[in-house]
Amino acid sequence: MITLVATGTCTINASQGGNSTFAAASTESQSFTVNVAVYAIGDTGPGGGLVFLISGGRTYEMAPNTWGAARTDTQQAWTTTAATCYAAGGTAATQNCQTNNLYPGTAGEQSASTTASLPVGMGAANTDAVIARMNALTPTPVTTTAYAAGLARGYSPVVSGVTINDWFLPSKDELNAMCNYSRNPTTPPTGTCTGTQNVAFAGGDFGFDETVSYWSSSQVYATVAWYQYFDNGFQSNDNKLLTDRVRPVRAF
Repeated sequence: MITLVATGTCTINASQGGNSTFAAASTESQSFTVNVAVYAIGDTGPGGGLVFLISGGRTYEMAPNTWGAARTDTQQAWTTTAATCYAAGGTAATQNCQTNNLYPGTAGEQSASTTASLPVGMGAANTDAVIARMNALTPTPVTTTAYAAGLARGYSPVVSGVTINDWFLPSKDELNAMCNYSRNPTTPPTGTCTGTQNVAFAGGDFGFDETVSYWSSSQVYATVAWYQYFDNGFQSNDNKLLTDRVRPVRAF
């Protein structure tokens, strides 16, 4: 078996020494080129998801709506009440995560970190940050199924014999890009998501439940985080203790 670890030209040489069967020694050489797979909007990604966004040199795919154990987008609180979050002013991490800031530092530093959590490209880092706070509870970390970011990271489908386990809860702007894709899967619009889901998309394996909101991984401030409705594209905030739907995404 040959394992390819990079793109480029690969040359395989095989030598056979002379013996009673082969009168003379011989060498065979075969070369081939390994290229990077190129994905387009609407393709099936390497994780088995649907490619909905290409931005900043990265390609984003969303999990199907049957990813959860209940065969539908799972609902969960944004965080638990675990006393592992930060209070304003840099107090030691002994504060309830549903009513205190996810980020360390002064009030100004926490505000800057919150703003930085919004754009495309931040979903994975946001998810890591939430999981780090939940894992900080000693002696027993919070189980990942008890909060939204942990649920998203826990999705681990096996595709072509490989376990894909780098999924995350999308940031506010990544979630909005998913909403835009649902409006026009052929040519997703940009900007604020408006209108209604494409009918064919809404009824398929990746359509969103329009009756409830979906969590992003972006905090608004200490007690609330961003969510989005997919019936009208509206983005607002919910208390971290409330349960909204979760849809994992990944970037590659």
